[in-house]
Amino acid sequence: MGRYLGLSKPIERIVELCPLPDFLREATFVEYLAMGHHVRLFLFMGKSDRPVAQFFDGMRGVWEKTHIVTITINPKKVGIITTSSNFYLKVRSATKILENKVIVDVGDGCNPAITSLIGNNISFDEFKAALTAGKVTDREEPLPVAPVLGTIFPKYLWNCSHNKSISARYAIIE
Repeated sequence: MGRYLGLSKPIERIVELCPLPDFLREATFVEYLAMGHHVRLFLFMGKSDRPVAQFFDGMRGVWEKTHIVTITINPKKVGIITTSSNFYLKVRSATKILENKVIVDVGDGCNPAITSLIGNNISFDEFKAALTAGKVTDREEPLPVAPVLGTIFPKYLWNCSHNKSISARYAIIE
């Protein structure tokens, strides 16, 4: 929205007033950090002291390319959930798992792909260091429409309800 208001930097977001998925409502907001391309990294502490994060771009105009973040991290140390910000739009995700890195979508309110990362056996500081070192780049189009719920992190069970809403819920499988 900042772009449409003629701002030179993103609007300050009050996380407690933003609509959040269920698992983030149960998390405690810790901080946000500015990254390149007007992208901000929002960090939370989730259940069982597990770090959680989302990237968000508060300045992208609908005519501009969306962004992705490439993060050098052991993929086994993060769980990934990608959902749509609009229940009527399919997720158009660029999320990829590579050998020692992950590529995740940056949410922006227009692109129907918002990615949350959940730490797995990683300290908050290590998680934060890996994510802040991530490289923000333009996402190249076109990408196929591909739902990603439940395809990335086998230790979690994702349930998706399509009755005019999508919810990404997780449960640890012991």
